[in-house]
Formats: sequence, C-alpha cells, structure tokens
Amino acid sequence: MSLYQQLSLYYDELFPVKMNKVHWIWDKLGLQKKDKILDLGCGTGDYVLSFAKQDIYSYGIDNDHGMIDMAINKIQKNEITGAHVAVGDMLQDYPFNEKFNGIFCIGNTLPHVNSFEDVYQCLQIAYNYLNPKGRLLVQTVNFDQDGADSKEFPVLTARKGQVKFYRQYRPHNEREDKVLFETLLQITDNHENYQDETELLILTKDKLTSMLERAGFQVKNSYCGFEEQIWNQNCSSTVILAEKM
Repeated sequence: MSLYQQLSLYYDELFPVKMNKVHWIWDKLGLQKKDKILDLGCGTGDYVLSFAKQDIYSYGIDNDHGMIDMAINKIQKNEITGAHVAVGDMLQDYPFNEKFNGIFCIGNTLPHVNSFEDVYQCLQIAYNYLNPKGRLLVQTVNFDQDGADSKEFPVLTARKGQVKFYRQYRPHNEREDKVLFETLLQITDNHENYQDETELLILTKDKLTSMLERAGFQVKNSYCGFEEQIWNQNCSSTVILAEKM
C-alpha cells in the first residue's frame, strides 16, 4: 500500500475541517443558499459535505480513487442530496455538466501540477466553468517566504499520537522552479513507515497573480491564510481571490 493509500485512512483526523474556514470561504466567494460550488482536490470530501449541509449545491473532484470512494461513502451515509464528487483532473474538463458560482482550490493543491503552463491551463478551465462574476479562491504555501524551499511543517497526529505525518521541503538540485516535497507517515503501534517524495512548483504570489490575469480573471485581493490579514511575505500561506470578468 502506498503512502497516499494509507494516508486516506487517517486523512480526516490529520486534516480536520474547520468551520471558521468554511464560513470564510463562503464569505469571500460571495455565496448564497442554493448556489453551486466546486472543490478542486476535494480529498475525502469533508468540505463538499460541509457546504452541502449549509444548503449549497457542492461538487468536488480529486484524482485519487481511494479518496473519492471515501467521499462517496460519507455522502451516502449522511444522505446528503446536494453533494456530488467524482474522480477528475484539474487539467481536463470537469466530470460535471454545471456552471459554478464559486470554485476553490486549497491545501496547496495547485503546485502539484507539472509546469506553469499546467497552472495556466487549470485556471483557464476553472474560468470556463464559472458563471459571470463567479469567483475563484486559491490557497498555496507562501513560496515568497524566506527559506520556503527548506521549510519543515508541524507534525500532524492521529489516533491519539499513534499516527504521525511528517512533511518538509528540500531544494531541488536540478530545477530552480521546483522544490522536493518529502513526506513520512509513521504508524507507531505496528512499526510501519511510508515515505514519498514529489516535486512541487514554486508558485509565488506574483506568478500566480499574473497567470490568473492571463486567464481572464480580475484579482480582488490576497490574504495571509484564511483570515482578513492582507498578504505579506511573512505569511505562512497565500490565498488569492479572483473574479471572472
């Protein structure tokens, strides 16, 4: 079993939904009840369900079949009629014949694509699926922060500390536009370790802003995470809000 297959078993406890974040995203996307939203990289679907419970028609895609299977099981178990998830790729047309009032892509998902042209393609596809004046919210790690290419993240825990998830960045020796993302999932009660290394694009605020504008968006604001603080170089994460022209 791969790291990400194993990670899906503990995902909800390692990355719990925070309702203040749900409400903040709702506010920034300018949502009203019965609006339609899409979560790009929805994981096990907790944000999709959280919005659906607030009377929003919620959709989500993820390229991980195991994550989507878990999301479908949650939707069925909770009998949520306004939640829809499917396996999908941000670089291709979405598996839903819908237009959305808002789209969000959080959890540093966007830098996982292979190139800056792929980033642009993702943004262009999102633009095409938004209603006029629809909004897009993107969150990444703040790659403008000093030492971002050597960043170590706080250790996440689950199962009362029996599961630990370590994450860190390391400089890429061959690509100036990428960092190496090293992860270790440690399950102490059965002495299992799962490791993975992947490349991430160094997607700075200015680079993302220029690509949003190139895709046709008007950038409304940039924030220091999911709070009202305006972005600065010392923020731990970058959140950009853009609107379809």
